[in-house]
Amino acid sequence: MRFAPDLRRLVDWDYILQLVSLAPEKVACVDAISSVYSTQNENRISVNYWPPDLDQLLAARGSVAQSILPSDVHVCSCCGYTGRFFSGPNGRPNAGCPQCGSLERHRFLLLLSMALRSYWVPETRRQDSSCLIEIAPSHATQKLRSLFGHDITVDAFPDADKRSVSLIASLTDLPLPSASADMLVALHVLEHIPDDKKAMAEIARVLTTAGVSILQVPMSACEATDEEIIEDPEVRKIRYGQADHVRFYGKDFYARLKACGLYSLAISPKESMLPESIAKYALAPDEVLVFVVRNDTPDAKAALDHFGRSLKKGAMIKT
Repeated sequence: MRFAPDLRRLVDWDYILQLVSLAPEKVACVDAISSVYSTQNENRISVNYWPPDLDQLLAARGSVAQSILPSDVHVCSCCGYTGRFFSGPNGRPNAGCPQCGSLERHRFLLLLSMALRSYWVPETRRQDSSCLIEIAPSHATQKLRSLFGHDITVDAFPDADKRSVSLIASLTDLPLPSASADMLVALHVLEHIPDDKKAMAEIARVLTTAGVSILQVPMSACEATDEEIIEDPEVRKIRYGQADHVRFYGKDFYARLKACGLYSLAISPKESMLPESIAKYALAPDEVLVFVVRNDTPDAKAALDHFGRSLKKGAMIKT
């Protein structure tokens, strides 16, 4: 494949378009876009705050050939292990990777990781300046953290799970500057925190105007969250599913986020991935990740809506 000899301008861009169209398997994802060609100014190169290439990125991933695996063999997107998975809590089949310990939520998050990094951290910010915060970090999400120049791992009680973290603190009171995080990940954290509204407000405080947080909590089909002060851990286990949980969220979870200054969008594997990919990575089809941005930033809200539409359009993620 060669440059078009009759072109005098946009030669590189024409070559890239041909390459994506004719040989997508030769195109590798990069951490961020450095420049975008435009016909709206004199030098025909501009730098946009929101990278416009999400649809093409997902389409390119969707064109990659799918390997056929036996029905009892799965692939871990976190560490690359291929083989049989172990059962998870409550006997969930094929929940955990025996090599890195990833669960369904970690593998789904990692499948979205390059799109997240490329889309949510603007190309105007160098990788070594980007920052990800993970609350109650998992070994399985190390690959996501490595995409950022700075990663801060936080836990209020790291000894309880023998975690190694860079900062001992609660999500309700992070000793970090406002507007300092490009991404904040908190999977199955809020259900442990008595004052979850303070934690949600703290997420809104530390996110940059272009930042995004990725949350997951246990949710019931009920409209309202079930919560009250219960001292007995055995009663909490029966009522909330785990002894150290203090509530069981209902559908009002999104309204609670909004009241704390956060705009949210839920995305599940079933909405965004093909059935064969869900089976390959042993994902929970209906288990959602909740993406949130600051409610006072219209550009971020519009970008989140576009991100959701792109992921849900035809279940484009196929790997």
